Amino acid sequence: MVLFENFLAFEVFTDSAFALHCVNLCQTCESIEDIALHDDFDLLRRIFLCRSPSKRVTKIKAHQSIHAIPDLLQRYRAIGNQVADAAATTACEKHLPEVVAQLQEFHADLCNQKNLVMQYYLMNLDLQAARARVTETNADEQTVGMVVDIQSLLCEWNVCNVWIPDQDLGCDELIFFGWGQQWAFDILEWLQSCQWPQEKVQDDPSLSWVEVAICWCSNRDNSYQCDVAGVTKIFSFKQLLRKILNHCR
Repeated sequence: MVLFENFLAFEVFTDSAFALHCVNLCQTCESIEDIALHDDFDLLRRIFLCRSPSKRVTKIKAHQSIHAIPDLLQRYRAIGNQVADAAATTACEKHLPEVVAQLQEFHADLCNQKNLVMQYYLMNLDLQAARARVTETNADEQTVGMVVDIQSLLCEWNVCNVWIPDQDLGCDELIFFGWGQQWAFDILEWLQSCQWPQEKVQDDPSLSWVEVAICWCSNRDNSYQCDVAGVTKIFSFKQLLRKILNHCR
């Protein structure tokens, strides 16, 4: 700031990316309104009012090894940057020790958080790899003892496949069966005992769901609950059979 306000021309070198950004912002903006919303507007305004092409701020690489720089002019600039950096650090430590302590604490906390995040993602990668290995080697074992959803089982089955009843059918949803629990449990029992030919039967006339329902109902001397237009009613086998036939006409 002292250079901009007191010198007509200069070239200064810095390793601060933030300082370079602020100066370039002031040098390239068309009006002061372009930087009005910046957090450091009070300082940028002063640079903007005395900006000039002859006032230049140039980037220099930070933390260089002085003896490894072959060009003498570049070495001279690096020495100057090193001296300025040491002076700024000493000034902060002596005049603003609280600020330095807070910044050091913030830096240590930030490094710790980065380390924890890295460990978290590495753990997730390890878990995914372990899960993939278990899935590949124990795919068959995982299916043993799993409860099969009745709705999924019936909806995914088609007549081209041999019906193989599953003994671990889930019955949690049977209480919501529209025709009552008795009907639901009887059907479940029938599904689990149903036999299907392993090979295609010659001249098989096939079987409709209505025929299956009639055959199944005729072997059960029960009354069944049905919901008709939102009203629960009890039907005998003959009444239920008549209702099924009427529905299929």
